[in-house]
Amino acid sequence: MKIAKERIWVMIGNIAQVRIYESPDIRLDKLVLVHQFINTEARLRSDKLRDFNIGRVHSKNYPRTKGLRPKETPHESVRLTFAKTLADYIEKARKHDNFEKLMIVAAPRFLGAIRQFLSKETKAMLWNEIPKELNFENKRDIISYLHRSA
Repeated sequence: MKIAKERIWVMIGNIAQVRIYESPDIRLDKLVLVHQFINTEARLRSDKLRDFNIGRVHSKNYPRTKGLRPKETPHESVRLTFAKTLADYIEKARKHDNFEKLMIVAAPRFLGAIRQFLSKETKAMLWNEIPKELNFENKRDIISYLHRSA
C-alpha cells in the first residue's frame, strides 16, 4: 500500500497553549513542531484581564440609570482573540502553501472559535477535527492518540 506524501498540519492545544506540528504523510508517524503559541492571559483572573467597570446609561424613556454589561466575559474575549490569532497564522500559511491538509484537536468551544475565523478555502483543507482537549507533552503519546482517533 502506497502512502500519499502530503504535508499535514496538526494543530493541538487549548486556550492557554497551542502547538502546530507538521507530518510528511497521512500516517502521522512523524511530527515536527512548526510553531508554538503561548497565551499568558488565559491563566489570569477575570479582574486582571480588563477594566471590568460597568458603564451607565440614562434614557429619557427610562428615568432610572441602568448598567451596561459587556457582550462577553473577559475570558471569552481572551479565547476569541487567541482563536483569531491562530486562524490568521493558519490563513497566512495556507496562502504560502505550507500545508495541504489540516487537522485541529482542541476543546469543543475553542475549536468552534477557531473555525469561525477560518476562510472557506481553509475550511476546505480541514482533514479532521477532534473536539478534545489534549495536554500531552510527549509526541509519542500525541501520535498514539491521533492514530486511535483518525
